[in-house]
Amino acid sequence: MKLWHYPLRQGVGAPAVPVVQPGDHVRRGALIAAAPADALGAPIHASVTGLVRSTEGTTGREGGGAEAEGRIAAAARRWML
Repeated sequence: MKLWHYPLRQGVGAPAVPVVQPGDHVRRGALIAAAPADALGAPIHASVTGLVRSTEGTTGREGGGAEAEGRIAAAARRWML
C-alpha cells in the first residue's frame, strides 16, 4: 500500500476542516476536508480511492508563531487508483 498525504492548508487562507474519520473508505473525487465557513480556505478532494488512515487538525500556534498545519493520510493499493 502507498500513503497519500493531503495538507489541510492549501496556500493562503485557513486550513480546511476534515469531514472524514480514520477508517472511512473514500473514492476518488470525494470531499475529504471542507473550507471553513467563516474564513477563506479551499475544500480538499481525494485524488485516490482508499482508506483514511489518520486525520490531524491544526493544533494552534507552534514554533516561531507559524500556525501548525494538519493533514489527512489515506492508503490505497495500486489497483484502486
